[in-house]
Amino acid sequence: MKHVSKILAFLVVNAAGFMSVPLCFILVTKLGLLTMPREDLELEAFKTQFMHGTYMTWLACAVFSVAYFFIKGKERLFFLWAPLVVPVSYGLYVLFTRFSS
Repeated sequence: MKHVSKILAFLVVNAAGFMSVPLCFILVTKLGLLTMPREDLELEAFKTQFMHGTYMTWLACAVFSVAYFFIKGKERLFFLWAPLVVPVSYGLYVLFTRFSS
């Protein structure tokens, strides 16, 4: 049962990290903190920098989080939470530095 809970935690955190990218964008736009780019060039930059960049960050962290299974001690929680915390931090950074109104 101990291994099942580890696997379940791994899957839930990775799924939440994957879904945090669009949720982060929706929340920021609904709060009025960001207006969507109007020009095609800005829209392509948005897709490239925010969506693709954040998903690639999530993918790297998801691979990185596999170490959660092999490390002992409390520091392994850093590896577990990386796919959730790092993409959200990166996504918010990109949104507020590049695309804020």
